[in-house]
Amino acid sequence: ESKKIQKTCEKMSRLNLQTMRRLREVLPEETWTKLSMAYADDSYGKSASGVQRAHARFGRAMKLDGINEQQEAALESARADYGVAWVGLFPRVANATEDQRAYRTADQFEGDAPGDHDDKVDQASDKVEQLVEGAQSSLATILTADQLALMDGEKEESGRGRWGRSSRSRRAE
Repeated sequence: ESKKIQKTCEKMSRLNLQTMRRLREVLPEETWTKLSMAYADDSYGKSASGVQRAHARFGRAMKLDGINEQQEAALESARADYGVAWVGLFPRVANATEDQRAYRTADQFEGDAPGDHDDKVDQASDKVEQLVEGAQSSLATILTADQLALMDGEKEESGRGRWGRSSRSRRAE
């Protein structure tokens, strides 16, 4: 009974992945890239941890007060490179995770026993981690220390938080 349920779940999961891949044919590339990050974050959890959040940090960085034209251009370029790298990595993450999920014993599901595809998932997760760390490194080379501090949630002397709104306007809400 358990194998039948797992097989059905596997088919559903692979159908979702197939749909995600087919959406690439009809969506603008940037839209599909963002959607694939959200899909991976929701569907693959730990294997794609931080991909979507790291991508969003580029956009937030461009909205910081004091960003100059050169920084904005460098951030756009770094975000585009990040998206391209993710698009190349997405199939590896998806395939490894889908293969791992295909059938697992209770012990494998709980992590008490190794699965046949654990190494592939771990390798894909490591690549994702490197990609996310690379995004942070890119931000660190483009932004000033003060701008990075704002990105990380520290407050400016003016009382503005990381989203650039004064603390007074937040209290009014």
